[in-house]
Amino acid sequence: MIQFHNLFPTSIYHRKMEAYQEWNDVLLTKKEYMFDLDENNHLTGESRGKVFLHKDEDLLPFFTDVSEAIEDMLYRMEVRTEMFYPYFMKSWFTIMSGGSQMKAHAHDCADISFVYYVDPPKDTSICFQVEKSNNSYFPGIFHHKDEYRTHVRGYNALNSMVNAVPVESGDLIAFPSWMKHYVVDSPDTSVRVRSVAGDVKLMLNPDYEDLETGLIHYTHWRKFKQ
Repeated sequence: MIQFHNLFPTSIYHRKMEAYQEWNDVLLTKKEYMFDLDENNHLTGESRGKVFLHKDEDLLPFFTDVSEAIEDMLYRMEVRTEMFYPYFMKSWFTIMSGGSQMKAHAHDCADISFVYYVDPPKDTSICFQVEKSNNSYFPGIFHHKDEYRTHVRGYNALNSMVNAVPVESGDLIAFPSWMKHYVVDSPDTSVRVRSVAGDVKLMLNPDYEDLETGLIHYTHWRKFKQ
């Protein structure tokens, strides 16, 4: 008997939000958080200083749903959710048109990042990549190369360092913030609000004062610089 034991998988949380049509209608009224595309290819509110969608009272029910989804993800990963508060740090619109491309990046300031899809073009995917596969037997074995130089017959979940997750309107994707991700170009030429993206920090419940891991609650912090 021959078998593979696929150990240490990386898990991406993918959920259809039940009230997504209602949320989309409300989100698209928030013109103050939107922006025009420019020659610098700034595609996100994060690069424009428009990062506080989560503080808008009209969007409280939407972000409550997102927060509950994140807690559901943690629960399914066997995390003791009663120990943590998920704090939303930043959230913004992503606005793209045909020809726009978002390069691979990570959100190093956060623990969990999410993307909620408002109005993506048909056949949209979010792509995730790692610098090295845990199955690499030597450096470069799974790198994408031309037909002569490649070391593999094909790519699958065991050897690929890039994987795409198809998404549509109403989908929520949540993932560890260290994961690099990007969006490929779309032939759709319309300018549209593709998504709401955001960053979440997990902070310990204030009652926990004796743990060596986890971010202690900010009420226990003190600053000395005036």
